[in-house]
Amino acid sequence: MRNLIVFLVFSVSFFVDIYIDIKEGVPVGHLVHELILLILALGAMAFQLSIIFKKNQQFGQWLLSHSEKDVALLLIKGFSMKEIADFRSTHEKTVRQQATTIYKKSGLSGRQELAAFFLEDILTLPAT
Repeated sequence: MRNLIVFLVFSVSFFVDIYIDIKEGVPVGHLVHELILLILALGAMAFQLSIIFKKNQQFGQWLLSHSEKDVALLLIKGFSMKEIADFRSTHEKTVRQQATTIYKKSGLSGRQELAAFFLEDILTLPAT
């Protein structure tokens, strides 16, 4: 979500800069360069939204509770059980139980498969 906000800020900044540059009569080459950056930022935003949508959709299909979704995201990000417990102000044993439930509901064997499940689409290039 943080990346999405960063790309949104970049997009708005590029748009405002392009608007100001057009009013000031900046050379076309400069405008094209900034337009390309705007398109890249918008594309990155769309990509981030697709990842968020896929995660939320998949978590819904697995019938994860809100807490389990939070734990799953932190597991995917690579945080330790202790770190997750500290972030969530709970016991490490609780996080371990939630992780076990996540793996059972998803049909995945552990943290590596959970992360790979979401990374596979990102790393797989479309066939040409």
